[in-house]
Amino acid sequence: MIIRIFSSLCVGLILFYRYCLSPLKRPSCRFYPSCSHYSLILFRQTHPLYALIFSIIRIFRCNPWTNGGYDYPLARIKIYRVKYALIECSYWLIPKKPIKPPFCITKPIEIWVYILLKDHE
Repeated sequence: MIIRIFSSLCVGLILFYRYCLSPLKRPSCRFYPSCSHYSLILFRQTHPLYALIFSIIRIFRCNPWTNGGYDYPLARIKIYRVKYALIECSYWLIPKKPIKPPFCITKPIEIWVYILLKDHE
């Protein structure tokens, strides 16, 4: 319960920054997705403590002495079963390393994935 409240509060602060404070200054983020978008993805898809730590690290890395570039959030997920169906997706999970999933999943598989959100936000 407290974790969910903390996560919602952080998402609210990020959205306030994105829509109220960010338009007042010139664009300066050196990474794609922007630092606020990166943090938003993490807070929506991972544990809030993990999201807070990696958001702070990302903000410190976004400075004038960094070249920048593409830097997507990284998370560890468990795959319990594979289900094939047509769905409306809101994000993509791209494995960090190539994987060979077994034909039949009998126990959960843990993999590290990059989270790519659609750009409709």
